[in-house]
Amino acid sequence: PSSTIPSSSSSSSSTMTTPTVAKSSGLELPYESAIEVLRVYHSLHGDLAIPRRYLVPTTNDFPTPWHSIPLSATVYNMNWWSKHVKSKPDRVYQLNEFGFIW
Repeated sequence: PSSTIPSSSSSSSSTMTTPTVAKSSGLELPYESAIEVLRVYHSLHGDLAIPRRYLVPTTNDFPTPWHSIPLSATVYNMNWWSKHVKSKPDRVYQLNEFGFIW
């Protein structure tokens, strides 16, 4: 897939095509920003049944650092879990409140 991006030349009608590439993950992004992404996803879709290959859209709805990151692959990654949720019952509770699918 590709996206059309305006070029930096002086002509406003010229564009260039750049492939859309998924970032590796959001493992290093703060937990609070992940919660914001999950909130937005839930508000748009009505649940947290996140498709396996869902990439966070590059829209103003989502925090910019998460754009093009595979959401499901990040929040279901054991490294993310260990870093952000393990041994933190308040975060488990928070995710449960959102309807997070374990």
